[in-house]
Amino acid sequence: MSFITNQFWISLYMQQVQNLQPIIIAVRLLPQAIAGILWSYICQALVHRINGTILMGIGGLAYFVGALIQIFIRQDTSYWQLLFPALIITVLGADIQFIVSNVCAFSYLRTSCTGVITIV
Repeated sequence: MSFITNQFWISLYMQQVQNLQPIIIAVRLLPQAIAGILWSYICQALVHRINGTILMGIGGLAYFVGALIQIFIRQDTSYWQLLFPALIITVLGADIQFIVSNVCAFSYLRTSCTGVITIV
């Protein structure tokens, strides 16, 4: 899953290559959390209007583009130039795919079984 590996490698890059302090890394990763909240609301509104297959494709494409951007990151690369867009685009992929997956899982269950899928 691109989202989790993205978090790991970008934070490791900031720590080991850029020699940033943990609090600075947390501040640099904070926009991804904020964007995740915003993308969740947007995707939640779109999931009932756009076909889930198309949304899953857009989510996969966002994962791919976020990872592709990371290829070009070097030691002296500006945070705003490549890291920030990679964080925002990757969280878009995660939000779209998690929301569509949850809607799909819940739509095939009886009402009495929704607690089971919530736990999973």
